[in-house]
Parts: sequence; C-alpha cells; structure tokens
Amino acid sequence: MPQTELITKNQKLETDLREVAQDIVRRAMAGGATAAECVVREGDEFSTLVRLGQVETLKEAGSRSIGVRVFHGQRSASTHSSDFSRDALDRMLKSALELAKITSEDPFSGIPDASQLGSLAGDLDLYFPDVYSLPGEERINYARRAEKAALDYDPRIKNSEGGSFDAATGHKVLANSHGFVGEYRRSYCSVAAVPIAQSENGGMQRDYWFSVARNLGRLDSPEEVGRIAAQRTLRRLGGRTSVLFFLGIHDIDMLLWCLNARPKRVFAAASRKLMADLGVDDTIFLLLEFENGVVACLETSWVLPDSSLATLDARLEIVGTRGVVYVDIHGQGLTVVEEARMDRPDTMYGPVVHGQVAGILKEEIAHFVACVQADREPLITGTMGLEAVRVVMAAHRSLETGQPETL
Repeated sequence: MPQTELITKNQKLETDLREVAQDIVRRAMAGGATAAECVVREGDEFSTLVRLGQVETLKEAGSRSIGVRVFHGQRSASTHSSDFSRDALDRMLKSALELAKITSEDPFSGIPDASQLGSLAGDLDLYFPDVYSLPGEERINYARRAEKAALDYDPRIKNSEGGSFDAATGHKVLANSHGFVGEYRRSYCSVAAVPIAQSENGGMQRDYWFSVARNLGRLDSPEEVGRIAAQRTLRRLGGRTSVLFFLGIHDIDMLLWCLNARPKRVFAAASRKLMADLGVDDTIFLLLEFENGVVACLETSWVLPDSSLATLDARLEIVGTRGVVYVDIHGQGLTVVEEARMDRPDTMYGPVVHGQVAGILKEEIAHFVACVQADREPLITGTMGLEAVRVVMAAHRSLETGQPETL
C-alpha cells in the first residue's frame, strides 16, 4: 500500500492513507464533533505533447490532499490541506471544529446512516500498475508514433497540432465516524493525434482521434489512433457549413413542436457579404408554409456588429387570430455598464452560478438524460429532428434554384 510521510516536530511517522483518515476522524470526535468524515487523496500524472516530432510540452507531477468535514448537530464545516505535517493537520482539524460551531444549521446535513453504507467485493479493475511502467522516453514515443502515423497516411495531411500521451494514477480513502473505511485506486492512459489536411484549393481542415484505457494493454496502438485521426480529417475536406444547420435548425425544431403540423413548402433567400471569402452565407431567410395554414418567417444569421452588446440576439413573434405573443431575450435582463464598455452577460443559455453551470442548455441536456433513464420520449422527438433536417435541406435546394421547394 502506498506510504505517506507525516513530518512532526519530534519524529518522522510513516503510515498509510487509511490510518491517516481514521486518525483524523478519531481526533475530530474527541474534539467534540457529533459526526465526522475524512477524505484523503494522492495521485501522479504524466502528460506530453509532441508536434512535428518535437516535444512541445512535458509534465510529470504528484499531488496529495486531505479534507475533513465535521458536524455539531445540524451545523457542519469543511477544511482541506495539501500539507501532511502534524502542525498543518492540527490546524486543519481545529479550524473545522471551530467553524462548525458557528455555521448555520441545515436540517438535511449529516453523513449516511451506517445501514446505508456498504462495500463492493472483488477487484473492480479500476487500477493497473502498468500505466506507469514505461520509461519517460517510451511514453513520449507513444505520442510521436501517433502523430507520425497520421502524417504518413496521406499526402494531403500537411501539418499537425500534435500527438499526445497521458497517464495518471490515483488513490482515494474515505473514513467516517460510523466506522466506515473505504478506498479505491484508479489509473488511466490515453494517446491522441490531431492532424491537419489541406485540399487542392488550399482549404484546410483538422480532426482528431484518441484512445483511453485503464491500462496499456487495452490502449489502441498509436498507429491505429493516427490512422483513424487522418481518415476523419480527410473526410472534412470539401465539406461546408451553414447558418441554418448551425443555428436555424433549433428554431425549426421549436416551430415543429409549437405548431404540431408538418411543413409543406419552403422558400429561402440569403445574403453573403462578410463571409463570402469562406463560401458561407451571412444570413438566410426562410418562408415556411405548414399544412395547417400557418406561415412562418425565419431569419437566421451568425453575423452581428462587433459593437453588439450580446452575442445572441433571439426574438420570436407569434401572431394568432385572437392574440399576439412577443419574446425578446436579447438583453436577458442584465446590463453591466463600466467606464469603457457596456456588456450584457449571459443569464439564460449557460451561465455559471456559484461555480455550477445553469441555464436552458443544461436543462435541455438534463431533460434528454432523464428521458433516457426513464425510457420515455423527449419533447423534441427523433422524428421532429429528422423533419427539421428535411426542411434545412429543402431550404438549401431553394437557395440553389431560386424557387420554392415542396416537402
């Protein structure tokens, strides 16, 4: 079992991580806590990036940390440290015990009941020591081999953003005042390549491929990774993008859901100025007719002035026989004015609130995951998604012919 050194004023004490965690819990309870838990972690990591055969970055590091959470009734506090000296552990524990006496009560705080604790028997195959068995130069060669395989695959592969190899191991122990002590070790390694291809007309594309495994034996060979990365990159040559596929398709999804009707005809027009050199339309306008008689007008653009306060300008107007609905989320309800600038931060799509991602994009993903877990159909079904693609494809045909397209 890995050994961790605890340096004290009078002696050098060597003990394993389980003993460290259990000792902190015992001392917390002796210090007046009604419950306590301690987590100890240690790990090593290696990472290298090779570009055009030369090492660009090389990192190898080890780390360890310890944290304790103590309870005084319904009050709790947590403290952490990366210093395992006796004085540092004493300060960490003392701070937690003092803070727990003055924090606000939380009726739901606490550690799991002893009856809820358990263990998994047998080897979970999360840790393999061979991840760190290779000498440093051989690890670097993994990255070199992946990049070389990609560069050698086809003459159209002209450059590379590099080949990489990563390896890491970790060890975590959890102990609490209910007598539970659990631990696990983990390992992983990965190899990747990011080639760049160039077409005859000078257009350039990049893509990547990688392999990740718990041990070296399960890792795909660097040559296989490089070959697949090159194939994926070459497939991108001659490809094109569209503001309708990138942005407008979401609005079409919304229309299909709101109207619950099939579109029957679409006419499209476009403006191509700022992005003409890329062969891409700045803005595409759609006139979309549905089988129930509704006519929708959609404007989709990914070009806004540099001085625009917001990167997203979304508006919706629904006119019915008995009323009108207006939706305008350009400002998102927040404007920040400083001496030299004015800004409207994102408060709706994907804001970070107290360190956690929130917003409608997170809710969309959460809804989909919940549907998968419950085996139920999401609000936007696969059929709707396919219908939206059909509309976009028809719109592009309309752009080419200048005529309406029947769906």
